[in-house]
Amino acid sequence: MLLFITGPSGAGKSTLARAWVASRQREVALIDADHITSWLRLGEQGAVHVAFADRSVSAIARQYQITAQVYAAVASVYAQLGVDVVLAQLCGFDPPPPWSKGWDLLNAFNPVFVVLLPKREICAERLEARGSVAETGSYDFDWLAWTAHPRAVFLDNSEMSVPESVEALDRLLAQLAAQTHG
Repeated sequence: MLLFITGPSGAGKSTLARAWVASRQREVALIDADHITSWLRLGEQGAVHVAFADRSVSAIARQYQITAQVYAAVASVYAQLGVDVVLAQLCGFDPPPPWSKGWDLLNAFNPVFVVLLPKREICAERLEARGSVAETGSYDFDWLAWTAHPRAVFLDNSEMSVPESVEALDRLLAQLAAQTHG
């Protein structure tokens, strides 16, 4: 299984991914975009931050292409080993725009996309709590575009603890599996 968790900044992508992986009986690999972008650098700042600050489509495209290729390569190796994979990344595009080639490489794994969409003010509070700037501009992406994706589910975790979010995710995945196999 390939689980792709996305949502705006402060939605809890990394937190939910870590907690969900820890709750599994079987081995699951976690790939967090924060980890990838920390070693895929463009100068002194992460390429995504530079790209969004400059509004440079080519820089954003390059970062998404590299990230998608890394995800696909790692997911392929883990799949061969029989290990499930969870990816956590802010990705407000579905399908990704044509300039972000590479995401199609993930289609071979039939990923399930979980879109976390808590209230904007909750995202801001979470960002502040972890010492980040409460910048919620990514909240304005067209997150509802994911509703057109057959393997996407939404989770409003505004009022949920992390364990409650894990339970809600498990319920959503079970419902999706029942729809797919039923």
